[in-house]
Amino acid sequence: PFELLPEQPDLVREAQLQLEALRLKEEKERKEREKREKKEKERAREKERASEKERKAAEGKKEEGGIINALSELHEENKAAFEVREKKLNSLETGSRVRRNDECWQWGDQDGGEKNFGTVLGVDTTMGWVTVRWDPVDGKKGKKNNYRWGQEKAGTTYWDVELAPNAPPAPQGIDK
Repeated sequence: PFELLPEQPDLVREAQLQLEALRLKEEKERKEREKREKKEKERAREKERASEKERKAAEGKKEEGGIINALSELHEENKAAFEVREKKLNSLETGSRVRRNDECWQWGDQDGGEKNFGTVLGVDTTMGWVTVRWDPVDGKKGKKNNYRWGQEKAGTTYWDVELAPNAPPAPQGIDK
């Protein structure tokens, strides 16, 4: 990027550093935006595939003898998906160690950064929320916030955090 010369005035040096910091911030934001757009496209393709699969299943079953068989298959698929969701919902409990789920995370650095961990303080599976206290970063107390845990909206299930079985133990003094 640039090389500072010892004879440059401090103001020029400071301006160059600020410009470099701004460039790095813009690059990070661009990468995050591209990542979000890619995930949105993947979700849209997944929904299209599911719709196409349902349409083909319905057409095929009509030809073979009726819609009842197609509905039965869809019911079984939905039942299996429901069971997987329920198992995941119930896998989290107070005291569990978690980290951000990159697939759904949209909360910036509330968690103290990508590699930070948090401790679950409470779980509300009925409403699809979990309360997390994030580990301290640079000597500052970690933030406490609520995150989606199996919350469904418009046919999508959101999991803002995920279990972190390899996380270090929670720091001493994690309070509510």
